[in-house]
Amino acid sequence: MPTRTPGHPGRRAFIAGAIGFAAARGAAVVTILGDSITAGYGLPAAAALPARLGQALARLGVPAVVRGAGISGDTTAGGLARVNFSVAADTDVCLVALGGNDLLQGADPASVRANLTQIVQRLKRRGIGVVIAGGTGSRLLPLTFALNKHLLPVYDKPMIFYPLTTLMLAGLRDIVVVSGPEALPQLSAVLGDGAQWGIAIDYVEQPAPKGICDAFLRAAARIDGRPSAVVLGDNIFYRSGLPAQLE
Repeated sequence: MPTRTPGHPGRRAFIAGAIGFAAARGAAVVTILGDSITAGYGLPAAAALPARLGQALARLGVPAVVRGAGISGDTTAGGLARVNFSVAADTDVCLVALGGNDLLQGADPASVRANLTQIVQRLKRRGIGVVIAGGTGSRLLPLTFALNKHLLPVYDKPMIFYPLTTLMLAGLRDIVVVSGPEALPQLSAVLGDGAQWGIAIDYVEQPAPKGICDAFLRAAARIDGRPSAVVLGDNIFYRSGLPAQLE
């Protein structure tokens, strides 16, 4: 169980304190630079992270305007490329919530750290306070030292089996798996060519973690202009009537 050093605030308290300090001059403007969690993928706006953070700050008596600058699938490299225009000039505090997708794509932790460092430096030069709330998913270590995250078990099967099942329920039989060079041998060893499930699985390497659009472009030659669908390796969908909705 995580512990906290006596006398040191938890992350929530630290974030509230940083925003509260900025709010001493009036309502603080908070921008969250993040990925699908910030964008509220699949959620109504009122349930997304920016709205929830605004509500939590209001309960603490901290006046703040919270803006979301989230792009689903974004990485620290993507955040670095857009930080100057995604974080408006009137921002007092920027909450950087990136890094999860870097882990999913097998990014080198050193490059993730370098990207986050540059994001912080750019914001500091603009006089904007920064709180890092993302990371490389180190809570999964040491499991992910030797095993790709998408092969970790969820209940009684590897995580990637769930999105594969979703595609199969949608009637798709030709599957392209896109991943980094370190992960592909592990994935292919587990999934094979898909013949055991009546599908065909092909593999495409993404040499560097450049996001979902880059991965899709790398698979374009295999798709060859046919109708297609994209699912992430950690997407788990479950509800009654799902097969009918996928059709």
